[in-house]
Amino acid sequence: MLGGGGGAGDNNTNSSPGASAGAAGGGIVMVRAGTLAGSGVVSARGARAPDNPSNDGTGGGGAGGSVVMVATTWSGSPSVDVSGGRGGDAWVNGDSAHGNGGGGGGGVVIRSGPAVSVVAGGANGFTNTVQGQPGGAAHGAAAGNAGINQLIPASGDTVGTHVGRTCKSDLWITKSNTPGINGEVDQTSDTVTKGATTTYTITVHNDGPMTAVDAMLTDTATGLQNCAYVAGSLQTTGTVMPPATSALTYANLSGTGVKIPSMASGSTLSFRIQCDVP
Repeated sequence: MLGGGGGAGDNNTNSSPGASAGAAGGGIVMVRAGTLAGSGVVSARGARAPDNPSNDGTGGGGAGGSVVMVATTWSGSPSVDVSGGRGGDAWVNGDSAHGNGGGGGGGVVIRSGPAVSVVAGGANGFTNTVQGQPGGAAHGAAAGNAGINQLIPASGDTVGTHVGRTCKSDLWITKSNTPGINGEVDQTSDTVTKGATTTYTITVHNDGPMTAVDAMLTDTATGLQNCAYVAGSLQTTGTVMPPATSALTYANLSGTGVKIPSMASGSTLSFRIQCDVP
């Protein structure tokens, strides 16, 4: 949950309203990953309340927020800070004690691996001691309580479910007039002959992990003329619902696109286009 904002202090217009405002609480960070590595910093700490140099009260520090980091494979040791913010100081150099701010409580860290977690509560603010008020400079304000730092077991994804990192397809395309050579990319020595034709193969791959639905494929054969789909050249591997043959036209390919109804993870779809070389 979000960290709560600090409470406001009393303000009798001897200072600006902002000088008595409570501080903002920390936010929420949620990470669900297959692999988590490195030693970066994740912060959802509560903010510090402003000090008030005039004879009005100050606000409390913001509470720390929440950080949830769960990974199937965890390496490294990130730093996570959900500490509470410090309360504001009230008229420290004034003639009488005023209400200083309490510290914000620490937030929550839930993680499935090692991390340097800071969940401390924020310190309270102070006021002057000219009057010898009860509680001294703290004047009854208290520091925030510490938060929660919880280690949970790492686990794989639940069978039959998909988490955010897996709810996507991964489509990529190769295009070459020398298919099957060097990863199906054009060679530096490739040439075409003026007045002749050239045929190139477009291959769509889905590396998953999810099925791609209604993907739109577009391509323009720049510098070539009279391009057309080569009849009978459509091929697939894996589980694919290919476009209708009637949709495989160069006009569609170079215009609004050719819709591929479905491509499962690990599948491919390829076809050839023939063009005149001007």
